[in-house]
Amino acid sequence: MAKTIAVDIGHGTDTSGKGVSRGSTYYAEHSFNSDVGLQLKAELERHGFNVWLPQPANAKEVGLTERTNEANRKDVDLYWSIHANAGGASGVCAFYWHTSSAARKLAEDFAKEMRAAGFSTHGSGTHASKRGSWTNLHVCRETSMPAVLTENGFMDNAADFEGIFGSKRKEYRQRVAQTHAKVICEYFGVVYKPKETEEGEYMELSGNRHDRQVAILEELAEKGIIHEKHAKEMKAGEWRKSDAIYVLYEIYARELLK
Repeated sequence: MAKTIAVDIGHGTDTSGKGVSRGSTYYAEHSFNSDVGLQLKAELERHGFNVWLPQPANAKEVGLTERTNEANRKDVDLYWSIHANAGGASGVCAFYWHTSSAARKLAEDFAKEMRAAGFSTHGSGTHASKRGSWTNLHVCRETSMPAVLTENGFMDNAADFEGIFGSKRKEYRQRVAQTHAKVICEYFGVVYKPKETEEGEYMELSGNRHDRQVAILEELAEKGIIHEKHAKEMKAGEWRKSDAIYVLYEIYARELLK
């Protein structure tokens, strides 16, 4: 049976004080959260998940209590909340309720995968949510399923702003959504397969051929001839023909440089 993910888009179009101003332009956090949330929804549905939005995209705010009560009533399998931060720092991070081992694992996986995707983290990239602390977050505390609240950069940091709202927003938002999807897929044991790109279709090999090629790449990685990520990518079904050509070039170049 397909898992149901609550993709919680932070805030609403009418939420005050959640955004930043640059000159005469105000950038609402909800617009970023909506874009990422809708892209994440599409990514998850492409991998067979059911997705429910507790807070509709580009719409007025639904109260936090209403969202978490409905999530508990629906008994969703995961509550995943999307936000952008502010406060003078930089980097991404994830919050989880301190007694939930499942949510902690998801938050740690989030930090690991976001770093691998090229994002810097705020501190270690994870923060335990607790009562009586600045981390006492409603969606982490009041949900009966594993819940993670993600902060995907600081709106008031110049470099982060360029990705969240600025000139790099298209690539940044897409990378955020895809990395979130990868974390959720891995948690539920689903192989994440990126969409086809201009670099060509992803390679599909029969079981024996795939296993043999992975074994060869793992041996090359152990010997330091190629990077270990290549074997991991092929094992996960994330290889294109262009990737294979690149690895052949890498091996050839290393031999020439000996």
